[in-house]
Amino acid sequence: MNKNANINFSILLFLFSFALSIENEETGWAYQQSTFQAFYMLESTSVDEVVVESGDVIGAFLGELCVGWVYADPEGYTTIPIMGDDGSDYSSGYLSNGDIAQLKIYDASYGSILPLTPGNVIPGWSNNEIFIINGNAFANNTFGCTDSSACNFETDATADDESCWYANEGCECSDDQGSEVDCAGVCNGTLELDDCGVCNGGNADQDCAGECFGGSEIDGCGVCDDD
Repeated sequence: MNKNANINFSILLFLFSFALSIENEETGWAYQQSTFQAFYMLESTSVDEVVVESGDVIGAFLGELCVGWVYADPEGYTTIPIMGDDGSDYSSGYLSNGDIAQLKIYDASYGSILPLTPGNVIPGWSNNEIFIINGNAFANNTFGCTDSSACNFETDATADDESCWYANEGCECSDDQGSEVDCAGVCNGTLELDDCGVCNGGNADQDCAGECFGGSEIDGCGVCDDD
């Protein structure tokens, strides 16, 4: 092969490697297609004890490096491609013989990414092998408040259970759930509006006829009128 042919072949390999970059839209997980591959076939998979949905995504990782992903199959075996290191730059860091990939699942119901426990022991990776993993692979969400602005935000929660609560205006989270300000603007204060709408007024603004800010007074004969 002449020099120009070598150059052209190298360019084709370079373009080929980028053409086969496979990225998942929901998770951003991506891997390059390698010429060294194996497959994990999970017999069944569940999240929170419910069979996976077709929108769930199962990914394989070596450390933080994605080496394969696939949409889950609720009808039967889910087959995950597992890329190996074939010596090319784009597969650098992928699996070598004996390595074991870790599994994660994207739960489309809650948008959470969870560690996936296989139903059986995963054997070490080997090129061109198909590994059938019997049993049920499973993952579980941790339910709680996932809104970081809420008073009861839980850092470990992966799925929101609608339990979040927020401080009312004029109060803080430390004032406890449901706390409100009194008429003077004091959180959990005891002052109230009187019948005339005056805070802590004690109805002192009612005239003798019980009219707020009225002009009636008790005259010399003990009669309440506005004369």
